[in-house]
Amino acid sequence: MDARRDRIAMKICGFLQNYNGVENGDLLRCLKSMCCVVDHIYVYDDGSTEDVWPLYKAYDCVVIPGRVNDFSAELLHKQALLGKIQSDHPDFKWICWFDNDAILGSLFETRKDTEEVLGQAADQEFVQIFLHNLNLWRSRCWYRVDSHFNDLWHCVWWYNTGELYYPQPRRGLHQQQYPNPYRERGVVKKLEMKDPRGQLLHYGFSDYERIVRKYLTYKQEGQTGERLDRLYREKDMHLEPVELDWFPLFDRPEEIDSEPQEMLPDHVANMETVNEYEQSKMSVL
Repeated sequence: MDARRDRIAMKICGFLQNYNGVENGDLLRCLKSMCCVVDHIYVYDDGSTEDVWPLYKAYDCVVIPGRVNDFSAELLHKQALLGKIQSDHPDFKWICWFDNDAILGSLFETRKDTEEVLGQAADQEFVQIFLHNLNLWRSRCWYRVDSHFNDLWHCVWWYNTGELYYPQPRRGLHQQQYPNPYRERGVVKKLEMKDPRGQLLHYGFSDYERIVRKYLTYKQEGQTGERLDRLYREKDMHLEPVELDWFPLFDRPEEIDSEPQEMLPDHVANMETVNEYEQSKMSVL
């Protein structure tokens, strides 16, 4: 790879699969973060039922519209997105990927700082950059560290090797979400971003409603056991406070709020689908 040329013309494309996220603010927050560092944002809309299109238009997103929500086909959708980017911008240098319920930490708050990080990575021939996934838990100011909640790293940055591809994408949960950089070469240089300002700030568990929806979505897709149960079990939960400078200025909390207290499982634990949960909320109204 020609690192010096990368620094002169570093075209970066954003990569996002999205379902709704308007009413809870996730989509706007995600697009604000992504637009700080990319030239073009590509979205696969997974059959959203909320009015997502004004936000897509405001951020000049290129959108592949899905007809219905099909969460289990996530990897197939990402293959379609990757192919679209490769066709439209074969000269791109990096792809930036994260979900709509996450944002980049303050290390990636500006394009200048981002190019510096990516340029240094390219100089050392790294083709994948992994960011630590910080799971905010029922708060914007506390994150969960027990039950392996603090062990996940996401491959957020993908260098354009000219060979990026998804090998045999299929339906199902918890598969590798990023493409392989090479079709034949064995050695892949990966960088883990150790600077805590370079974490991926994940809002997917930041309130009760989000936790319930995650729990029931995974449950209806067939997940069982500890990986599912831990979403709804807070016994012996261990939370740590965030550092405020981990957040970009546009989404930085003013102060650390009080620590969320353990919440006992309620009737939702006996439900099977998100639709059943929605119906139970309607019956209360």
